[in-house]
Amino acid sequence: MRHSITTIFSNPDIFFQDLMTEKENLRNPALIVTAGGVVAAAYAYEVGGLTGQMMGKLMAGMGTIIAVSAIAGALIGALLFWVIWSGIFFCRRF
Repeated sequence: MRHSITTIFSNPDIFFQDLMTEKENLRNPALIVTAGGVVAAAYAYEVGGLTGQMMGKLMAGMGTIIAVSAIAGALIGALLFWVIWSGIFFCRRF
């Protein structure tokens, strides 16, 4: 059941009681975390590109390796961060 924002602030007990009866849905949180991971990956690509340019004279192909590892690390890191914090909040319930 959907509630208005005023109902959530004025009577949070009703909101959370209704929320407990609904089935869990992780689609929206997963989309938010994935969007954050994509933004972090874009930033990592830019920083990795600059780092690759600086290191390019030392080793050929280093820029590509740095850029790919930065993108993968940003995407995996965002999802891993979500899992770790979810676990911490879940364990704090007990």
